[in-house]
Amino acid sequence: ASDVYKRQLLGLCAQLIASAPIIAMSIYLSRTISLAAVADFALLIGVSSVVFTLGMIGLRSRLVLDRFRDFAEADYYSLRILATGAMALIILVAGLALGASLLLTFAVIFLRIGDAALDLAMAFDQVRRKDRAHMYGYLNGSTFKLVMIVLALGTAELIGWPDPFAAFAFAGLIHAAYAWVLFLRRREESGVLLASGTFRACLRLIRQSAVFAVAQIICAVLTSAPRLALPGIADRELAGAASAALS
Repeated sequence: ASDVYKRQLLGLCAQLIASAPIIAMSIYLSRTISLAAVADFALLIGVSSVVFTLGMIGLRSRLVLDRFRDFAEADYYSLRILATGAMALIILVAGLALGASLLLTFAVIFLRIGDAALDLAMAFDQVRRKDRAHMYGYLNGSTFKLVMIVLALGTAELIGWPDPFAAFAFAGLIHAAYAWVLFLRRREESGVLLASGTFRACLRLIRQSAVFAVAQIICAVLTSAPRLALPGIADRELAGAASAALS
């Protein structure tokens, strides 16, 4: 029972810390720019959440069940890299279409790229190890992201950067670099060659992961729907206030 409680506590802490950067950025924008900026940020976060979930293709759930019986480790690496690139491109196009700040768009892209690496690295740890290493790894990665964002925003406030999105983008870039170093280190430890993943295997992996992907996308759409609907039913200031509360 004690072990179960520890796992639940770790999972709760990981979820809280993973969501904290969104809350911190919402508070910062509302204090330094306007509530309208919070509305723009929340809208882009909502769109990127759906795109991010689509780009994950349910690989973590598939890997935990598969345990490398039907698919090679390189197949997971190759598909995650390809899907992450496609996800980043879609978020960029969505940000431009929504008229969001380019720096804000890149900040969100960097955060999602880093989260994509942490997601699969957590699955590898969960399959290979019987302890709670996968939870500690995810918790450490999320904590690093939060610390980088708080430091970047605090520095921007102290030195008076004219565009706070620049600090946000810089923190996101550092987080993405850190997460992908961890991700690729898993590959080095196992000696897997990325080139050994085959296109045919990736397509088959997408098909077998579809049921997990669909369930996760539905959840992402439902949780993001309030943020996406706000700009259409309220002015930007009111939408920003509501978005901050939703965060």
